[in-house]
Amino acid sequence: MRELGLQKKDHVVCYDHAGVTASPKVWWTLKYFGFENVRVLNGGFPKWLKLNLPVAEGQDLTAIDTKGDYQFVANSKMRANFQRIRSMEILITRNLILDRIIDFRPANYEETSEPIKDPAVKRDCIFGAVNIPPEVLFNSDKITLKSPKELYFYFTDSKLDITKNIVAYSRTGFGACVGLLALSHASAENLSLYDGGWLQYVEKPAYKLKGPKPTAEWLAREEKEMPKDD
Repeated sequence: MRELGLQKKDHVVCYDHAGVTASPKVWWTLKYFGFENVRVLNGGFPKWLKLNLPVAEGQDLTAIDTKGDYQFVANSKMRANFQRIRSMEILITRNLILDRIIDFRPANYEETSEPIKDPAVKRDCIFGAVNIPPEVLFNSDKITLKSPKELYFYFTDSKLDITKNIVAYSRTGFGACVGLLALSHASAENLSLYDGGWLQYVEKPAYKLKGPKPTAEWLAREEKEMPKDD
């Protein structure tokens, strides 16, 4: 980012060619590394073109004369690792915390996710997770996010307390960034990304549990051996 000339005082706007798809990943990454003045262009380049706004042609957009002065410092609170997910799902299942894990995979994620290697495993999400398909966050044009007010009422109508700690994940992790962007627009603040995602979760030994719900014996064992977050 310093090679691209990013300065501390700069305001960064991210956009992509598909609407709001890749740009939230850049938005989240910059926020994670301590850059506050970053936004996402709602609708991205398709919306820009639809509005007949000016575009540049034939320019080298990476030609920056001055190196940036920004020093990145990672905000560890914005990232959840596997250990934190394990701790949260145990506490949520026991109704000991009101924090939430949100599964931002599409509504038909069972058809698009990697097949489970162990056929005895019936689970299709992390314990305690609430599935919010990313498509419900968009307007009918499918490229612009709904308004902050609409998103707020959608989340609250889904019985999601956005004042609590929220960890989001998707199939590969970073796909959940669009959901985190929507939550941020709805004024949620305590947000984290499980960047390992579903694919990491199902490869861990702790996942190998038969049945869709945890048993009392499993909970007792896992709670006793609850890992520390790092």
